[in-house]
Amino acid sequence: MKKTGTIKIHSLKNYLDFEFGIIESNFACSIVSEHSHSHWTMFIFDEGEGKHLLDFKMFDFQCKSIHIVQPYQIHQLIITPASSGLVLMFDEYYFDKLQADKEFLLVFTALKLGKTIPIFYPTEIDFKHLWNILIILKDELNIQDIYIRTKVSNYLNIIFCQCIKYLKISINEVKSEYLNLYYAFISLIIEKNILHPSIDNYAKKLACSTKQLRSACVYCSGITPLKIVHSCILHQAKKMLLFEQKSVKDVAYELNFTDIAHFTHFFKAKTGRLPSKFKIC
Repeated sequence: MKKTGTIKIHSLKNYLDFEFGIIESNFACSIVSEHSHSHWTMFIFDEGEGKHLLDFKMFDFQCKSIHIVQPYQIHQLIITPASSGLVLMFDEYYFDKLQADKEFLLVFTALKLGKTIPIFYPTEIDFKHLWNILIILKDELNIQDIYIRTKVSNYLNIIFCQCIKYLKISINEVKSEYLNLYYAFISLIIEKNILHPSIDNYAKKLACSTKQLRSACVYCSGITPLKIVHSCILHQAKKMLLFEQKSVKDVAYELNFTDIAHFTHFFKAKTGRLPSKFKIC
């Protein structure tokens, strides 16, 4: 765990890059303080209710809920007495394997870009089904054999396929020509890590007009390419400031901002905080 001012970063220490935990509360409490993870986290609450702060936005939640927290998001849980559930923590390694599936990519980007609320509620039957899968996964982790990493990956695949169902996002609703351009655009950002504030830059790389790129993004995600890029830039900036402990100047330069003032204005407008507040005191 690395200390960065008022924000703490929790990292996985398990050689599997995966951890499974149990949440139990006998009294109203706040779990830690505001903090961040260098990995993906999924909370599944079977009982109880509370509040979940995600990137400075407060969400109320009830039992039978699923919460997805992205790497480097700032979050804090406040739960009521008798709350209980399970928590999965896993590295990008597992997510990378799933991104090859275009249908999953739609869910991934919907979560990543904030289009989909990161707390959702399956039906009672679906929740029970998911819970049973989680219990089986928990039991499998007690059997440490040479196939355990593959097992974890396969179970996570099943779990996220269920999330596609819960979020009601379907690839069949998207025109193939738009999806292909959207997929190529997202791949530039996520897989090749090409981040630049100018949309013209992406259109040239994709051999299309900015109008075509905008149409594809809005049709597939309901979000303009500029908002997509800004969201991904913000995600990368948090990672660089919190986890890599880079200077504000270096972050601004690496993310192609014209100067520190431009980056500072951008960061504060998106988070309500100055980037310097994310640095070590």
